[in-house]
Amino acid sequence: MSMSNTEKAVKDIRRNTHRKFSTEEKIRIVAVTNSFKTELIERGIDGDKIDVVINGVDLSKYSPVETKSPALADQYGLAGKFVVGYIGTHGMAHALDKVLDAAALLQDNDDVRFLFAGGGAERASLERLAAERGLSNVVMMPRQPKEAMPAVWSLCDISLISLRDTPLFTKVIPSKIFESMGMGLPMVIACPAGEATDIIAGTSSGVVVQPENPEALANCIAGLYSDRTRLAELASASSVSAKGYDRARQAALMLDALR
Repeated sequence: MSMSNTEKAVKDIRRNTHRKFSTEEKIRIVAVTNSFKTELIERGIDGDKIDVVINGVDLSKYSPVETKSPALADQYGLAGKFVVGYIGTHGMAHALDKVLDAAALLQDNDDVRFLFAGGGAERASLERLAAERGLSNVVMMPRQPKEAMPAVWSLCDISLISLRDTPLFTKVIPSKIFESMGMGLPMVIACPAGEATDIIAGTSSGVVVQPENPEALANCIAGLYSDRTRLAELASASSVSAKGYDRARQAALMLDALR
């Protein structure tokens, strides 16, 4: 979803929450972030009517793997490479041009590859920019069917989460965080400080870097490439953290909230 569409969706939610619920109404609201709950309260909704259930991951489908998908690794030239994977929507909100800048800074290390898998409004522009700049360490994979996503994630040594440096994105939690945890992947999150970065820092499942800062991102990736002990520690913490965001557990919390 593009930034303009995201902002429109937020405005629609705000407009629709001006209705005041009476104490007699049997109504519950389930927000997917704590920030959304806070905003609803600020707009006059009784906080006792609001529960927070964060998104999660289906652990029956996503789990750590010992080896990368041989077929995909061969197809995309990723066998034996250290792969930084951005898996998801390629939109205006994601500052992926800055990720290309970081890739350019690491181009001398032939072991490192940046994998972009997905589609979106900025996809064609990113492909053009990577080609124009001759970024041989950037690999573009088209959008894949949902059932193929665990195999796509298996290619990654690091999961990259990126958002533009704007206050709007302090309140969102990208769902790729939880898929990354399910796969036991260490994360590098280049997002404004907020709920998403709090999850990563609080679970020790990744490293937070300043958003839209290619030098900081490149230095972080280079550091993790060189320090495999730390990388393994982050991966282990990521895998352990997934249990707290098991979709079955989150669904039970949702049902409890609505009873």
